[in-house]
Amino acid sequence: MVIKQLSDMGVSPFYHLPAIYLVAPFLLLLIFFNWLGYRYRTYQSRKKPGITDVGLGPTEGSLIGLTALLLSFAFGMTASKFDARRKLIVEESNEIGTVILRCDLYPDSIRNQLRADMKNYLESRIAYYNAGDQEQLIAASLRHSDSISSKIWQLVARSSQKCRSRRRSTARVGPMTTTSLSQPRQMAR
Repeated sequence: MVIKQLSDMGVSPFYHLPAIYLVAPFLLLLIFFNWLGYRYRTYQSRKKPGITDVGLGPTEGSLIGLTALLLSFAFGMTASKFDARRKLIVEESNEIGTVILRCDLYPDSIRNQLRADMKNYLESRIAYYNAGDQEQLIAASLRHSDSISSKIWQLVARSSQKCRSRRRSTARVGPMTTTSLSQPRQMAR
């Protein structure tokens, strides 16, 4: 499902693949072809003993250039992944901060419950980002944050139904719907 979301956004499936899965095969292929070239060169020197070892000159230069190009692409992908992750974290923290500030639009009885739920939600999101690559912790923190988000939404929806003025109700519920608390932020992982 994440791969489909990524392809819809125009992001390569390699974006979420750990770097070791990309580097290890290339390193093994590099060593293999280096060994293969060495074996071919020794075969040629045994076949024609009069040939002197002068090197490959332009071929070596082009291979070094190609290696540098691949290395620059790897660094570029790493930098863009870091920037995307940082951007999503900043966006989510701004949304959470906005929701916490907009909790003040509610009466004290609801405001205190909303603030407590938002604190739990924030702790759940921090646990998500601290989970690293541990899939079980990631899934648990996402389930926990989704349950808290739905709890917040139910509290807000009940509060708006009790409100007599439609304008006040819209002013309260509107800010809560513009923020995407229940949307999991896995794109930057």
